[in-house]
Amino acid sequence: MKKYELEANDINIHNSLIDDKLENKEYLSSLIRLISNIDDNEVICIDGYWGVGKTFLLKQLMYLIMHYKENNNQEQFKVVEAEKDVLINICDNNMVFYYNAWENDDHSDVLESIIYNILNCYPKYKNEVTSKFDKEETVKEVLNILTKIVSSKFFNIDLSAEKIDRIKTFNDLSDEINTYEERKSLFEKLVNKILSGKRMILIVDELDRCNPYYATKLLETIKHFYNLSNVTVIIASNNKELQNTIKKQYGQNFNAYIYLNRFYDYIMTIDNNRSIDYAKKYLEYRTETYLPHEVFYAMIEKYQFSLRDCNRYRVLYDTAVEYIENTDKRNFFFNKKENHCIYSIILPIIYAFKIKDIEAYNQCLNRQTKKLEEALYYLNDYFNKKGHGRWLLEFVEINKQNEEITDEEIITEISNTFNKVLNSGGIDKLFLRAIRVSL
Repeated sequence: MKKYELEANDINIHNSLIDDKLENKEYLSSLIRLISNIDDNEVICIDGYWGVGKTFLLKQLMYLIMHYKENNNQEQFKVVEAEKDVLINICDNNMVFYYNAWENDDHSDVLESIIYNILNCYPKYKNEVTSKFDKEETVKEVLNILTKIVSSKFFNIDLSAEKIDRIKTFNDLSDEINTYEERKSLFEKLVNKILSGKRMILIVDELDRCNPYYATKLLETIKHFYNLSNVTVIIASNNKELQNTIKKQYGQNFNAYIYLNRFYDYIMTIDNNRSIDYAKKYLEYRTETYLPHEVFYAMIEKYQFSLRDCNRYRVLYDTAVEYIENTDKRNFFFNKKENHCIYSIILPIIYAFKIKDIEAYNQCLNRQTKKLEEALYYLNDYFNKKGHGRWLLEFVEINKQNEEITDEEIITEISNTFNKVLNSGGIDKLFLRAIRVSL
């Protein structure tokens, strides 16, 4: 089964900056202009629902800063052509670091976790740090060298030779530096030493997915320890969910909205309105009229699918269709209209339920059709708005002379087709297995 997830690897990021199929041009331009106008300590929040593409957008920004000046990239990356001069200035004067908060929320100390990741995430930066001290060491050895240097030669922290010999990691160093001011001073001088006159862009991703304690601790750490004029912090988060996370830490009556606004200087919201175009460009959905895909577009509109939801939907639907066709070569025991109705209308709706409305999904599997009929009415209205007329009428067999067939009759007939499938013995088991196979 083909995997449709657009992974944030260098190849995909590079190509996306050429074709802009994700339509991130305006977001990237706004971010670049904003960063270029910041000359003090500022925190930018990239806010959006899960799966709308926040991480990919920030990986694009990182890739631009790290690679824009290489080879012919400036000519290829038309998506940021209008910001060329500004972006070159950012590339020359900034170092960018990425920190995935969710992957590190089991660490006991937020500050040490971020420092370690700054040195450990990118070989390029490890080498730069190492070269400053004329050595070629592993990451652990670099940490050891830095702790000794920052604790004695450069930072004038009063540690005896005996204590220095015991220091092997930043954890060891923190045990020897007891006061808040000492730790803050150590961190600031370490950052300045690494940057060597440049600015730091620190990207903190997936904050909303962290455990409540770590999320709040990280925000407080950024506020207290990152108050450096040469550091810009970009936090990617679903603020609605992050507010719920904060309330788990401080109580349901706590005003999490005001709490978050204490940390953010700017908020950029990523809209959830690109999913249909994304499905056409990346998921190979048809741009011309094709019923199963049109049903999916209606469900995107109804449930506000994110890009990640679209990926999951495509895999689930393809898996079910392949399972059915490979298991029962007879292609079910109903007539052509019923068969088409199942594949093109009912199955796409049920998979939309599976992703976005688990109550409706369970109702369908338990032979309750209320939610299905509600979705069919929505679909009927969607088709009318799109100028497709009464498409659903083509999938029912209602013979009435001199009387108009009502929408209610059409919906009821399609609902009955679904019940017929579920009540057809062996087909019942086959159909349910097809739906559940990719749970």
